[in-house]
Amino acid sequence: MPGVAERLAAVRERIERAAVRSGRTAEQIRLVAVSKFQPATLIAEAVKAGQVEFGENRFQEVPGKQAELANYFGERADSLIWHFIGQLQTNKARKVVSHFDVIQSVDRLQLAQKLDTILAESGHTIDILLQVNVSGAEGQGGVTTDDAPELARACAEFRHLQVRGLMAIGPLTEEEKRLRPAFAEVRACAERINELHLPGVTMELLSMGMSGDYEIAIEEGANLVRIGTAIFGSRS
Repeated sequence: MPGVAERLAAVRERIERAAVRSGRTAEQIRLVAVSKFQPATLIAEAVKAGQVEFGENRFQEVPGKQAELANYFGERADSLIWHFIGQLQTNKARKVVSHFDVIQSVDRLQLAQKLDTILAESGHTIDILLQVNVSGAEGQGGVTTDDAPELARACAEFRHLQVRGLMAIGPLTEEEKRLRPAFAEVRACAERINELHLPGVTMELLSMGMSGDYEIAIEEGANLVRIGTAIFGSRS
């Protein structure tokens, strides 16, 4: 049975092929390995294989994992980049800011305001992505693509937030005819926001695609993909 390094290599190969089909190179696509519910030992295997970006949606797991990885790798662990990819309640925002470098799931003004207030205390900034909902799934976070430009405009007023792009979860289906239009809608939304020329707001990152649909997402413009099962195997 292939290990983490072998699975990671296979994913990177598929990313490269999808990137070529979209007229880009593999170097233009960032890979976030989703390590939710995975032990630090498996994350360490991915680090040894060259992976540096990891995604989690349960902040409670992360401090312990980071401490274990610091024991394994010393200062090298400081170079790892941690993405928060889950729905974030405002009362948990302070703990997330303490342990993550990027928050991919900002989907409402109240949350953005809370993050900015917390960061103002230290004078630090954090990169965020605005989450849009194109899947139609109830209970899934994200603003509509119609409302995303207004949220971006509001976030441009916050000094401690750097809006770097959009994040979306594709429809929960394997049907390509439903996935492609959804990802294309996110790309078009990013283009509209770019045309606003908002200060502190760029649309340089499109975080779309997970283990089941990341090749299609890349073909439709994604340059950041979030992949867990295809790298680490089934979660315990």
